[in-house]
Amino acid sequence: MSKLNLAILDGDVRYMENFAGYITAYYRHRFNVFTFSNRGIFENFIRQKDSRADILLVAAEERGEWLAKLESGIVILLSGGTAQADGVCCGRGAKPGAPAAVPALAARPEASAPDAGIPYATRSGPGEIIIDRYSGADSLVSQILKIYSAHGKAAFDAGIAHAGREGKIGCVISAEGGCGRTSVAVSLCSHFARLKLRTLYINLDFSGVETFAFGCGLGCGPGGVLGGAGGAGGGLSEIVYAMKARPDRLGVKLEALGMPAQAHGFYYFAPPAYPMDIDEIQPPDVEFLVARLRGAGLYDRAVFDTHSGLSSRNKTLIELSDDVFIIAGDGGAGREKLLLLKGLLDRLFGEQAPDIYKRCHIIVNCPRGAADGARLHEAAAEYGGLFSAKVSVLPYCAGICGDYGYEALAGISNGFGAAVAEIAHRV
Repeated sequence: MSKLNLAILDGDVRYMENFAGYITAYYRHRFNVFTFSNRGIFENFIRQKDSRADILLVAAEERGEWLAKLESGIVILLSGGTAQADGVCCGRGAKPGAPAAVPALAARPEASAPDAGIPYATRSGPGEIIIDRYSGADSLVSQILKIYSAHGKAAFDAGIAHAGREGKIGCVISAEGGCGRTSVAVSLCSHFARLKLRTLYINLDFSGVETFAFGCGLGCGPGGVLGGAGGAGGGLSEIVYAMKARPDRLGVKLEALGMPAQAHGFYYFAPPAYPMDIDEIQPPDVEFLVARLRGAGLYDRAVFDTHSGLSSRNKTLIELSDDVFIIAGDGGAGREKLLLLKGLLDRLFGEQAPDIYKRCHIIVNCPRGAADGARLHEAAAEYGGLFSAKVSVLPYCAGICGDYGYEALAGISNGFGAAVAEIAHRV
């Protein structure tokens, strides 16, 4: 796979150099970058016979008839937008010492025909695509890849590239609902991000936590804008569509549709427009998706949040994951359901079960007030002996009360955040 040639023309030299430096640092597997502040030199470069510019980023104030005469690449205009305080493009490395970054997000207009497949891109005239230059570096890259893919250019797959990351896969499962599975999954992702690991949260449950926890509306595209390619809307719907109809483009979809969860530092896909789209993901699709996530070099960690129970999809995730987090409620019912799950796993995996359990982390979620020292040791000994796996006991996470913000997850007085942080460091 050859990299895309990205040529930038912008009179704001400081902005352009910062953006180009960011691309070189974090997306060198994807782009060759050429920067110009002089229009004449830019035109000469584009018109060279041996020059191949796939994408032209041009400051909107530079537009003119000359631009339409260039027979090279896709032209994307950079609007002024709302500048950051320092006039520099914001992104993963914008604030030294900050947690794994949350790129700045600005309000964007909805995509309008014929650009329904290009979130937060607008047209001010025939053939003109305009994006906000100050929407954040990661967000800009997502827009650029989305536009390139939507315009039917030659397929290129991030699964062939490698950006220096070897993605590890984790899945969070449980034998029953309401025991804190999503709270643990979201908190794990948040803590992985705090460890400077680029992390992706993938929700295969029907809870729609993204709609209220990450600043994303139902069926939204990147940045919370409605609409999306593939005809269904919603980032996860597009991933499903790519796996089924355009597997050659799954890599670029994974890269283009990852949205930053506000105030968390990790990434996620917008929820599907229709929850039943999740049911379209069958075991072979899970295998294909996991393989792409491992090989793309885009994420250090990918955490799947699943539905309760042991479906064929969950079984495949357990087989393929580097770490399996099994959440169990404490008490009689929780214990019996965990024992039932253990029996099912034994039968399903047979002789492979002991190897599976070596990758498991049993997380016992104790009711508030029940997490005394004696009970913690008792639960750890019981479940640790049962699975021959690592065991953690969490104070009950119901105290979150639906607040999935990092501060709420990390600072809970009963120790939930601290316990999950310890698990995140351990894996």
